[in-house]
Amino acid sequence: MPRFQIGKLIITNGIQNIINENPSFQYELVNYLNRYLNEDWGILCDSDKQMNEAAIKTNERILASYDTTKGNIYVITERDRSCTTILLRNEY
Repeated sequence: MPRFQIGKLIITNGIQNIINENPSFQYELVNYLNRYLNEDWGILCDSDKQMNEAAIKTNERILASYDTTKGNIYVITERDRSCTTILLRNEY
């Protein structure tokens, strides 16, 4: 059971375009979302990972970054836990 809620899951137009061209990419995204829910923050530096640990306790924004087969993505959960967005690095 995750220690934080993710709210509504949102993907950006860039992510949707990749899925439209490569439908199997959605399964890769599920893998990264699973890692995120298990507090594997991906390729963040140690201080950012520590900030996420604190953010879980203090209801601040949570961020992760992963290298995918289609480039780098971010997964961001808003501080109010209303939504989590998956976006391409260049969409940040």
